Amino acid sequence: MCDWSPVYAELDRWLTSGKVANFWWRDDDAIEQTPQLENLLKLCDAKETPITLAVIPAYAVTELAEQTEVRGHISIAVHGYSHQNYAPKTEKKRELGLHRESLIVLSELAEGFGKLKAMFPDGFNQALVPPWNRIDELLVEQLSSLGFSSLSTFQPRQAHYASPGLRQINCHIDPIEWHGTRSLVSADVLVEQTRVLLERQRLGLIDAKEPLGLLTHHLVHDDAIWGFIESFIKMVQNHPASQFVIGLEHPSD
Repeated sequence: MCDWSPVYAELDRWLTSGKVANFWWRDDDAIEQTPQLENLLKLCDAKETPITLAVIPAYAVTELAEQTEVRGHISIAVHGYSHQNYAPKTEKKRELGLHRESLIVLSELAEGFGKLKAMFPDGFNQALVPPWNRIDELLVEQLSSLGFSSLSTFQPRQAHYASPGLRQINCHIDPIEWHGTRSLVSADVLVEQTRVLLERQRLGLIDAKEPLGLLTHHLVHDDAIWGFIESFIKMVQNHPASQFVIGLEHPSD
């Protein structure tokens, strides 16, 4: 399905340099047991691959914890509160903005944090994943006071810490063509994106200590997307200079 040879050639350069490229996997929008989620978890089990599930607190049901807590390779992040858009139509979608009073937004985040911490006593990782990967900077500054230790959005991070005491570990590769077919982005494009990200890390153009993140959304995957994910996992596992880590729990300094 994918010709990973350009990525393998870049990883060979990592190997020659005595370095290992770290990858991690984040999947968004979990709330309950579904056939799609079960397919995702079976894939993780079969490939022995760690994953972070970004769970929407307002709608998360206890059965979700029963399905995931027995699996040691799953960690749980807080995916906003209700994944509701409060931005006007003239702006990009955003739940965690200043379109409402900040105290209301922070109160919801605190409630979501507490709910998921209680639901997932073993897998909870104290991380926030903003819906649509967007959050106002003034809110970021308050997250550590709510108990959050990590923040994850999209694109290479600009700094190790989003604010004092709050690590940032982002995702970088999204296989879904959201503004077109909503199926798989061209496999050649995804391969080249991965190669370029690795090259830029190796050359010090972006932070090489940040694991490269694969971002997925299990509820909307078709066969082509599932196939790419499996191919991506095999690519990482088949080269001695690459490995999966539990991204938001991975020490990055």
